[in-house]
Amino acid sequence: YEKGNIWRSLFREVLGNGIFSADGTTWEGHRKISSRLFSRNLLKFSCQVIARNCQVIVSQLDQGIAKDGNCKIDIQDVFHRLTIDNTAESTFGMQMNCLRSRKQPLFACAFDELQQLCLSRAIDPLFEIKRFFRIGHRENRIRHLKHVLDIFCEGVIQEKRQEIEENSETAKEDLLSLFVRYSKITDEGLADEELRDVILNFMVAGRDTTAAGLSWTFYELAKRPDVVDKIVAEVNDVCGPPEIAEYSYENTSKLSYTHCVAMEGLRLHPSVPVDAKFAVQDDTLPDGTNIPAGSMVFYLPCAMGHNESIYGADAAEFRPERF
Repeated sequence: YEKGNIWRSLFREVLGNGIFSADGTTWEGHRKISSRLFSRNLLKFSCQVIARNCQVIVSQLDQGIAKDGNCKIDIQDVFHRLTIDNTAESTFGMQMNCLRSRKQPLFACAFDELQQLCLSRAIDPLFEIKRFFRIGHRENRIRHLKHVLDIFCEGVIQEKRQEIEENSETAKEDLLSLFVRYSKITDEGLADEELRDVILNFMVAGRDTTAAGLSWTFYELAKRPDVVDKIVAEVNDVCGPPEIAEYSYENTSKLSYTHCVAMEGLRLHPSVPVDAKFAVQDDTLPDGTNIPAGSMVFYLPCAMGHNESIYGADAAEFRPERF
């Protein structure tokens, strides 16, 4: 099964030919490089970035409460700002400081709008004709937004290449640095366009899905103070009390109950509630259903997560202990 040409065509301006739109040997090549680069050092670096940015949120909440004893926030907006800061620094080493800014940076706004416009093509059977002939506001707007992202990514890539060329040993451990360094060591040259696809594909993977997962999990936690108490107790026990806590990769990896909470949140509210693949060849499912080659097959993680035959009679209940 593969993603197919329809998916690639819909999101061509966002994903290009990156790991989340490619199939076959192209996907295998991206997967091969990516799997080698997700090292322990990269995970440690990402954990440091996340801990620092979470502290920014805590400080802002403390200031808001200290100011008037009450602090109302749009938690989904906060999580989108958090994840774009986390992903930008972990992916290409740039501090975007969305959490500290009142307005979202141009890159983030263009990124969001471009995804929405590309998704809207799914209900327009003539979108490829409109794209080719540049018909309508949507297709022209998509071209403009893609240009905005391309300029941003080009600047980041050139800066990263120069940084590694001048001092490869002290370059940051972000994902883009590892891709550039890997291609330099192995002589598997990656063009700027391929690196642009790397940046945007991992921004999609690390930002939107994580923000959605966090938002829904906090929605569930707001109804379950008993679960919150267990999380706090585990974090204090493993990482130490807030005054001296060390939220390192080694410590956070030991937060087993907190991990179960995240898993339960994703079971009830998967970040990708429905997905589809195309059959490359004729197939037969375990229940005997015949799938002709070329068929689009949908699967629904949301329905599966609520299925009582899999998770029992309490499938609709938020119960982290099940993991």
